[in-house]
Amino acid sequence: AADLLGERWMEVVHPDDQPAMLEAWQDALARRGRFEASMRIRGADNNWRWIVSIGVARSGAQDAFEGFVGANVDVLSEDGLSPRQQ
Repeated sequence: AADLLGERWMEVVHPDDQPAMLEAWQDALARRGRFEASMRIRGADNNWRWIVSIGVARSGAQDAFEGFVGANVDVLSEDGLSPRQQ
């Protein structure tokens, strides 16, 4: 969502997961490489969800870095059930 642009997305990451997420993100940014990490995020229902976040660097004209394109996949809820088991 537009309200999570920039680094505001870190606001929904579980506090215990933030340091590792920030390190992984900064490493991928410095390398302009692939990003993949697992973390808990607070969902719209206010519950924690486990997700896997995957992104790849995107380049524009003359190979200028333009950010990342990727996806977040909901893999487990905090109670340990996958979305299919709920």
